[in-house]
Amino acid sequence: MLRKVLINCMINPLTAILQLRNGELLERKHAKILFDELFLEISNAFPEMQESLPKDAIEEVCRKTALNQSSMLKDRLNGNSMEIETIVTAVIKMAEKKGTPLPILKTLEKILFVLDGDDCS
Repeated sequence: MLRKVLINCMINPLTAILQLRNGELLERKHAKILFDELFLEISNAFPEMQESLPKDAIEEVCRKTALNQSSMLKDRLNGNSMEIETIVTAVIKMAEKKGTPLPILKTLEKILFVLDGDDCS
């Protein structure tokens, strides 16, 4: 279950914010840089998952689903609430419990909340 959540966390926020299909994360230069940095951050936060979640496995998911829109992107495009708390916030909280900050992911979380319309306070 953690593996699936981490994969979603590496793909969904970026595709939703950048409005890209999964495969475009690997094809576009700056999207790939963001993807690589996010992978490194999450991988370092969850070292116990590094064997079962090598970078090439995440990239393979992007390639196999290259034409797909992630669930977060679909929600954004359809004006529906995105699964920010169940995917992104959950991973941030897990890492924080271990004493590992996720600054890139926390930034993406804030951007997603703004895009989701939850920026009123």
